[in-house]
This record gives sequence, C-alpha cells and structure tokens, in this order.
Amino acid sequence: MNKNNFSHISINSLMGKLLISSPAISDNRFYKSVILITNHNKNGATGVVLNKISAHKFSHIIKSINTNIDENSTDLGEQNISIVLGGPVNANSLYIIHSNDYHRADTQKITDSIYMTNHSSIIEDIAKKSGAQNSIISIGCATWTANQLEYELLGNIWFITEAEKSSIFEIPTIKLYDELFKKTGFKENENNPAMFLSKSFRC
Repeated sequence: MNKNNFSHISINSLMGKLLISSPAISDNRFYKSVILITNHNKNGATGVVLNKISAHKFSHIIKSINTNIDENSTDLGEQNISIVLGGPVNANSLYIIHSNDYHRADTQKITDSIYMTNHSSIIEDIAKKSGAQNSIISIGCATWTANQLEYELLGNIWFITEAEKSSIFEIPTIKLYDELFKKTGFKENENNPAMFLSKSFRC
C-alpha cells in the first residue's frame, strides 16, 4: 500500500515519545534502534536515533565548529555526554538532546525534562563545563514525510513509549535498546510479532 492513501489517518503527535524498532522492521538502518521524536505534525516527523554510538570523539565535534575552544578540551567535568549517529538525514548537522538545566533562546522543549538545542554555542558551553548535566550529541537525524510515520505504525514496526530522562540519560547507550525492548514483554523469536507491535507501553 502507498502511504499517500493514508491521508485520513488521525494520530496524536508523537513528539516526546520514543520509538523502539521491532523485529519486523525491514530497514536495516533502523534495526534495533531507539528514536526520540522531536517533532511530529501533519507535515511529517523528525527524530534522532539515541543508541547508535558514533566513533567521533568530543574533540572531533569541537574541531567541526568555528570556535576558539581547544579541540583537545576533553575534560568535561561532571557532565554526562554521549555522541551518537542520529540518522541518515542532515549528516553534517548536530542535534543536542539535553536535560532541562540548560536553556538558550532557541532551545526547544521536547518534554518537561528533555530539551534540544542545535546552536553551536551549546558545544562551546559543554567544553567550558557550563553545558547541561546530561547531553546526547546526535550527528544527523531521521525524518518522515507527511503520513509516512503513521503508515509505518500501521505496518507494526514500532513500539511506542514515553521519553523519560531516566531512560535516555541514565541507561548506557549500548544497553538502551535491550533495556527498553525487554519492557515491551515481547520476545524476538515470537512466531507472530505483528500481534504485539506498534503498541504503547510504560517504561
């Protein structure tokens, strides 16, 4: 079926939700992915993959922006920082998901405890130990056109849950998918995964 046939679908905005990919997903780019939805409306959706660890170091991030900060400034104090590959779109752009203790005029509220800032100044502030206590630096993002995400939900390839600070910042990146997937109650070797998918659950 063509996703354009689903213009009648009505679904509440999933902004601030987590998508956990199911074993039924056919796109290998999102196999075992946890995605934070940062925007969702009638025109489409945007999100960042939270659990695909990047080989880039913070020094590489510093070098990639126009700043006078020493690229070898790797002493981040008590800040909790992870760097991930956020998706195949805008692969040269940074999306910083962070706790609510940091704010700029252009900071976007995702949930009460999770915010996003895209301006390079937050990278400088992290280097100066004045960034948020918890930050996920995402390289790139994932996007959906109008009705595409709704179509995928009907295709039973995503679990949906609330994005909570305790989940995305406190669970180690490498363990995030397995920890959240366990909470769905679904087993990877179930004979009929479609019976359980695209359902909401509580972390």
